[in-house]
Amino acid sequence: MTEIVFSEIGHKSLKENIFATFEPGERTTVNRPEIGVWKAAAARNNFRHEMKKERHKWEILPAEVKVEGQQLRDLNRDIAESERLFASMNSPQAA
Repeated sequence: MTEIVFSEIGHKSLKENIFATFEPGERTTVNRPEIGVWKAAAARNNFRHEMKKERHKWEILPAEVKVEGQQLRDLNRDIAESERLFASMNSPQAA
């Protein structure tokens, strides 16, 4: 069994480190700073994604309020029109 510890190849990318070939008995060490950088980048990307989702929620709220306001105005207009028609149908002049 070959033990891989990665020590002298820290200048290479992690992909090169992973796909490097080793002789049996050769010892190397994993380049830990690269892994830390990847984790930090992943955390930043996750944070940005969460912030975009939150911003999207806050952008949707004004649009929903605008639509509800339009629906309320339409409803009020329809009620007023219905009352006017009902009043004209029940007036003595209509008979």
